[in-house]
Amino acid sequence: MDKEELILGCECMSLDHIAQMIYFPPKTEKEKNNKEENVIYFTVKTRNYMDRIIFYPSLNPRYWCYNFKEYCRFHILNRIPIAIHYLFNPSYTKEYGVLDCFDFQNKDLPIIKEFLSQLTSEETDCKKVELDNNRWRIKFTTGRLYENMPYWLNWEIQFLPLKILGRIRYALKYIFERQDGEQGFEIDKETAKKIKNLITAVENLNEENKNNK
Repeated sequence: MDKEELILGCECMSLDHIAQMIYFPPKTEKEKNNKEENVIYFTVKTRNYMDRIIFYPSLNPRYWCYNFKEYCRFHILNRIPIAIHYLFNPSYTKEYGVLDCFDFQNKDLPIIKEFLSQLTSEETDCKKVELDNNRWRIKFTTGRLYENMPYWLNWEIQFLPLKILGRIRYALKYIFERQDGEQGFEIDKETAKKIKNLITAVENLNEENKNNK
């Protein structure tokens, strides 16, 4: 089967942070008009590596990041209260309950837009995009870490709000289980338009920021 594929790496350049887009071009008009079949398959590798009670005796930036507070953020002792908050507040996912995140490299944004154009040439107004696969939610947003940095397009994987038994299961998994693997999401025509618009917003913000300097 003919396919088109796009492999993307995070700004952090870690091999654990890889995203993949695959599109199987429709061969017939019927397939083209089928909303369930004519989609881009979006797969992301995820990793929650802080899964031990004893702190890593290492100065490796991968574990320490920018400071000790950042280092502790994903540690198992810190994930316990986060899991409890998630258990009793299913919508508590703005800052907590995050499985992983990914910053697209700005040099890849035009390529991503071109890839999404295989589904649609249109754009639409949108400030964020959310997808889910019945287990996880992925949220596309724009932003930047510091004032002097370029804007970026980011995705963030979160737990989906579930019924109480599901929340208990994922709260325990969040505390004790090493979350390491792939999560898959489908991008349809409408979502492709929204993501393209987010990319355009990032490009415009960076151009505006460049002109203001």
